[in-house]
Amino acid sequence: MRLLYINTHGFTGGHHITYSHAIVSEAIRRGWIVDFAVTDEALRHGGIRGTVEMACQSGGTVIEIKAISTLLPGRLGLLEGQIKRWALVHKAWVKARKIVRSDAIYVVDCDGWMGLAAVIGLPASGPPLISLSNQARVHRPAGSRVLSPTRLGYQLRLSILERFLTRTHPAKVFCLEESLPRTMLLRTGGGSNRLAHLEELGQGPDLLDKSQARKALDLNPNCQYICCFGGEVRKGVLALLRALTADIWPEKFGVILLGDPDSTVESELLEPACKTLMAGNRLKVFRGYYDAAKQSLVLSASDAVWLGYQRFYASSAVLCEAAQAGVPVLGTPLGWIGDRVPKSGIGLVVEPQDVAAVVRCLRLLMEPGAEREKFVSNCYVEGRKHTQTLFGATVCDAIIETTRTNSAPLAGTI
Repeated sequence: MRLLYINTHGFTGGHHITYSHAIVSEAIRRGWIVDFAVTDEALRHGGIRGTVEMACQSGGTVIEIKAISTLLPGRLGLLEGQIKRWALVHKAWVKARKIVRSDAIYVVDCDGWMGLAAVIGLPASGPPLISLSNQARVHRPAGSRVLSPTRLGYQLRLSILERFLTRTHPAKVFCLEESLPRTMLLRTGGGSNRLAHLEELGQGPDLLDKSQARKALDLNPNCQYICCFGGEVRKGVLALLRALTADIWPEKFGVILLGDPDSTVESELLEPACKTLMAGNRLKVFRGYYDAAKQSLVLSASDAVWLGYQRFYASSAVLCEAAQAGVPVLGTPLGWIGDRVPKSGIGLVVEPQDVAAVVRCLRLLMEPGAEREKFVSNCYVEGRKHTQTLFGATVCDAIIETTRTNSAPLAGTI
């Protein structure tokens, strides 16, 4: 099997790094040759560079492509991005086919070019093309307690995905939302079985003894801590800090923030109440870039993880990693998090602005007892669904299946 793996991302962070590593690792474990098309910008990132080196060791070829940038504002910029990303995948395929003969093509995700492909066709032809959609989501079933997005953009993405699946016929498209494949089958009258669910990937934290981790982070030994990865308003940090400084917040509970605060959160941290809490080690802020080792250290020291994000509907790798670490989560009632947390029993969901409800939930999650033990036990069960091995194997199994059963359509042109 010879796989052409195309990573069109120019930025050096994000899930595409861990996804690429999981898929390429599994492909090589199976004895495949992996040719890796990658942007010049992404190639400068250590994580991607390591994956590319693995591909080379399999006997594969590196195809370097130039990262795109959009210049136009607003909706015109979205259209510009679709055109340029479609063309970038096409260019990678054209360059690759001149030097190698691929059995299958995997594109790291299709959201950035799927809209154009739904109109003019796939950016590559010949071998079956497999990809992943991160952005298409669905409303939850009627009567569900889970709040769901109603903005036109989400319905538009769903319609684009439907057209993409039924008109251009990619071999397989993965999605991270469990209910989406069934919804798409109902929308198309059973006409599209090309969409499949793929569990989100957690990096598998390398855990330490809790007391050692707390000592390394200089935490208050008498506190139980909830951690938040990211210091931006969109992570719900303001709601968490305002709960922390409220009169009903228990003195034995503390907060760990990992990552650079944005300007709004920074202003809140300068308030006297936050300064007092930081002086007593009940609020710890670790600024700057954090790698997997630092994240593992914080997870090792924590009693709960905060996922009370604002207007966030997508999947969460942090949820997966918290589960793998056996650390219960307190999350938003919205979207994938709001669906997954109660379904898996790994924590609770709450309206982040409701301080009294936040405190009630944290008592159940963090205080020793039968309730907490149940959450921790459920975490380990859930965590096993999000491993690198399972993620890579699911994709590679689909690649083998599609090479046996699919004849790919001709590529489009622009």
